[in-house]
Amino acid sequence: MRLLSPTPARVLLTEARAQLDSAGVDSAALEARLLLAYAIDVAPESLLAEPEQIVSADAEARFREALGRRLNREPLFYITGEREFYGLPFYVDARALIPRPETELLVEEAIAAVAGMGDAHGKGTGLLIADIGTGSGCIVVATATALTEARFFASDISAEAVEVAQANAERHGVADRITFGVGDLLEPLAGPVDIIIANPPYIPAENLPELQAEIRDHEPRVAVDGGEGGMTIAERLVRSAPSYLKPGGRLLMEVGYGQAPLMVDVAKEVFPPGTEVDMALDLAGIPRVVRVAALRLGRPIEALDSSLRSE
Repeated sequence: MRLLSPTPARVLLTEARAQLDSAGVDSAALEARLLLAYAIDVAPESLLAEPEQIVSADAEARFREALGRRLNREPLFYITGEREFYGLPFYVDARALIPRPETELLVEEAIAAVAGMGDAHGKGTGLLIADIGTGSGCIVVATATALTEARFFASDISAEAVEVAQANAERHGVADRITFGVGDLLEPLAGPVDIIIANPPYIPAENLPELQAEIRDHEPRVAVDGGEGGMTIAERLVRSAPSYLKPGGRLLMEVGYGQAPLMVDVAKEVFPPGTEVDMALDLAGIPRVVRVAALRLGRPIEALDSSLRSE
C-alpha cells in the first residue's frame, strides 16, 4: 500500500467511483463526492467546481476509512453522521433508523391536522402530540419546530434510539417541549393526547432477507421488522389508539406499500361509527399515511402533565 501524500480530489473521486460501482452501490459518483466532501469538510459542490484541489494526506486517510465502511455497505448517512429531513439536519447513527424523505408527509399531515382542529394560528396552542416509535426524533423535532406552542411526547421501544432523539431535540432547541419515554407503542403514555403520530416498522418479516444490505445488515431490525405480513405492529397500534386519543383527536400513521386499505379497515372496526378514516398519498401517488379523526373518545385527565410518564 502506498504512503499517502497530497492528491488531487479528481484522482480520489475517480478511484472511489469505480470501487463503489463495482460493489453495487447506486449513485456511485454522487456517493464518492459526498464521502470526500465529508472527509475534507467542504461542500460537495466545491469538488465539482475545483476537481483539482489538493487533498491532504490526513484528509485522504479519513476518506479511505469512510470509503471502506461504505464498501462494506454501511449506510452513507451513518458514516457522515447526518441526514437532512424536512429541511433540517439530523444526527444519525446505527442506534436509530435513517430518516426517509417519504416520512416528511407525516409532518405535513400533523401540521394540517392542527389547522383542522380549530387552531387559527396553526401553532398547536394547548395541544399535546405524541410521536410513537420516534427513532432519531426527526418527526417530533420537525413538527415541534413548526408547531411552536404545542407540547410533545416521544417514545421508542429502544432506549438507545431515544438517546439519539434527545440529542436532536437539543440540537434544534425544542427539548424543553418534548417529554421522552421508553416502551412498547402507546404503553409509556399515561393518558390521552390530541394527536398520535407514528411510523411503525412495516416491512414483512419474511422479506427482511431480501432487503438491501444497508438496511438488512446495518439499520436496527426492531425499526424495520413489521412481523408476518408487515402489519403486526401497525395493527396493534391502531387497535389500542382509541383509548389514547382525546375527543376530536387525530391518528396519523405511515404504512408500507399496499397496507393502507387494510389499516383503514382496522381503524373503521375499532373506532366508533362516524369516525373519519382516510388515506393521504405520497408524491408517487401511493397511499402512505392512514388518517383517523376521532369523535367522542378519550377519558378526562386532571392536568396535561398527567398524560406523560417520564422514564
